[in-house]
Amino acid sequence: MAKKQAAAGELIFEGVIVRSATLSNGDSRKVKIELTASWTDAVREFMGWEELPDCFGSTDLIGSYNASSARLTPNGLEKQMETFKADELNGFHVVPLKDKGGEVTGHELRFTVETRELQSIGRIARYLDKIGRGPGILTVREGERQATIE
Repeated sequence: MAKKQAAAGELIFEGVIVRSATLSNGDSRKVKIELTASWTDAVREFMGWEELPDCFGSTDLIGSYNASSARLTPNGLEKQMETFKADELNGFHVVPLKDKGGEVTGHELRFTVETRELQSIGRIARYLDKIGRGPGILTVREGERQATIE
């Protein structure tokens, strides 16, 4: 399979599996989608994270990404794609992958996509109904940067 190139203003995560999706109906109504993705050099470099040695354990990563939309596409199944508005990617955490003997064989990235589009939980449910835990590609378009006052 050919690697997808990220267009300007896009961030692409490979090997994405949806871990959970929750709807919060409190003071801040939003949907939180928890995902696992491959730990790739493209994402690591884009986010400004350093390369990790194989023996490195799990750790939280600093950073977030302002988004405007997200597209979740199962590997090789473009017709099953789901698109939804996204506000922010955050809660990045890298976890080691180990073989049966306990040796570290690589790392995976876990993170959260937050959106105020409450209908997105239905889109994620439809995606999971069709695909299950099959891996896919998450393409996130960059949103407007928030002004910060220091």
